[in-house]
Amino acid sequence: MDKIDTLLEKGNYELVLKITKNSDDIKYLFYRLAAFVALEKYEDALALINSKKSIMEQDLRLLIKTHINILCVLERFDEAYDAAKDYAELPYHSQEVEEILKELPHRIRNEEKKVLGKKKLSEEEMRKILLSEQNDERLLGILQKIDRIEKYLPELENLLVAYPHLSIRVFILLTLVKVKVNGPIKFKNSRDEIQEVCPQVLHEPFSSTIDREISNRINKYDDPTVASVAHQIFSSYVLFVYPEYITSDIDILYQSLILLSKKYLAINLNNTEQELSNNPAISECISSLEKALKNI
Repeated sequence: MDKIDTLLEKGNYELVLKITKNSDDIKYLFYRLAAFVALEKYEDALALINSKKSIMEQDLRLLIKTHINILCVLERFDEAYDAAKDYAELPYHSQEVEEILKELPHRIRNEEKKVLGKKKLSEEEMRKILLSEQNDERLLGILQKIDRIEKYLPELENLLVAYPHLSIRVFILLTLVKVKVNGPIKFKNSRDEIQEVCPQVLHEPFSSTIDREISNRINKYDDPTVASVAHQIFSSYVLFVYPEYITSDIDILYQSLILLSKKYLAINLNNTEQELSNNPAISECISSLEKALKNI
């Protein structure tokens, strides 16, 4: 008889299932899983994963990829997001698995966007999703599907105050700014305060004198890797304080951005930078930058 991998290659899936039945050998379990997938017996594949997960986690890379693929094929995206979170909480990850886990939400969202792109949602369905959705990735996909913002303004205004994650609230506000929606509307800012704003007259991010000055200084920094990270941190900070302007001292903010970037890149500080890191004003600014990174 041919080897099991040869049987799979030849398409003898039912025979593979017969041979691997009742086996707890990890290779046999994955052969069985591959046969179920090839036969589009996805529920049987999920049942196998759920019953033998403790064994199959020995090859976490293959298990994650196959499990998430099956859930996406079945368009069970909420379960896919939950499974990704569960895998991320496991205590043992290789570097390869870490990279896979990092990309999973983006990958699931792309698959969901493909499905949503083909699926026409009624206005009532859109409103229902906007009022009830609590998954960031899925909500972003729906928001990008809206053709006329004005039609869903009540639902969007509700999200600007009620949605728990600042990054989504800021994204919605910037969407309203882009189409110059006339206000006033309410927005919960980074201090969890409700403020009234008028998107039609709000400034766009990165448009202030301080924003441009900080960006120019970062561009001139002699290490491009540090500069790149500093730009990313600064972008998060600008969005974090939006719709307010940055009022920090330019020198303090710039030095804080460089020091924090070096910290994330595990680059040793020179003596001057060590002294700067002990400055209370810089320490306070770095704390604010770190808070922004957690929320944006």
